[in-house]
Amino acid sequence: MLKQGKEINLTNMEFRILYVLACHQGITLSKEKIYNYVWNGEYLRDDSNITSHVRRLRKKLKMTQAGRNTSGLYVGLDIK
Repeated sequence: MLKQGKEINLTNMEFRILYVLACHQGITLSKEKIYNYVWNGEYLRDDSNITSHVRRLRKKLKMTQAGRNTSGLYVGLDIK
């Protein structure tokens, strides 16, 4: 993936989560919905896996917890 011309390496799972969130732009997805889209299985209520992947995505994309990148633009990695 490229961000401002720089390559950012994402794991397969990070890319899949980012793809799901990008396809649902402007919508806050529950962890259960993300789990169902990405893992295609029954949600096991262990959301630490999803949380850790999203945390790494935010870090790689240099985003704050509120979903804003370093330039202050909202980019929407919101989960609930």
